Amino acid sequence: MLLRVAIVAAAAALLFAACDDGPNYAKRMGDDEVNLEAMVLDSSDMPVGIVRVPNAHPDFFLGGNDNETWAEALPSDDPERTKSLLDAQGRLRNYRALFSWDNPNLHLGRTVLITTQSTLYVDAASATKAKTCDLRISDTDQIEDFKVPHMGEQSFGFFVQQDNPDLGSLVDTTVCFRTGRVMHSIQLTGLDGTQDIALAVKLAEKMLVRVDAVFAGKPMPIEELAPDQG
Repeated sequence: MLLRVAIVAAAAALLFAACDDGPNYAKRMGDDEVNLEAMVLDSSDMPVGIVRVPNAHPDFFLGGNDNETWAEALPSDDPERTKSLLDAQGRLRNYRALFSWDNPNLHLGRTVLITTQSTLYVDAASATKAKTCDLRISDTDQIEDFKVPHMGEQSFGFFVQQDNPDLGSLVDTTVCFRTGRVMHSIQLTGLDGTQDIALAVKLAEKMLVRVDAVFAGKPMPIEELAPDQG
């Protein structure tokens, strides 16, 4: 009997030790303490030849966005109403980084854009409801789900198809995962036929490493941008 108790106690100790070593997604951090910038990917994570697009680029709303700014980025004729909807959804802010080739037109047979984004919500329940991962998706876009490995506390994938008058059909290969009250996404954009689920999953797994480091209190270094990358 004493031996059995000792074995159970030892097993419990190992279990609790393992839990202590892992990230605590329920850890209560203040809204300003959640380092979204340290969660997104940087240039070292990208395939060879793909580099970071300057945050100052006006068309992509890169860097940090509160609800007022993000309402301007989303496809809507009424940004004020959109902001109210974002507030009601419990959304607080996001951080976005974008990567591409120096000359995307030379690589149209491959992924031409990679977007990485993390969005903070007021609580995990609100983040769970973000089925399109707080991305710039229109009601008219065509969405098709696909399966992905389990990551974080919730993960899923989907294609988004858009018609481009100059290039034809563009498709976003999107992988999302949630850690506590933060929803993360990796989005690969290219012409129809260039979809790459394997690459999207690989990048999402790299992103999860960065996210776990933040929750563990040991964030990985943030990429230093040149002054003109703002």
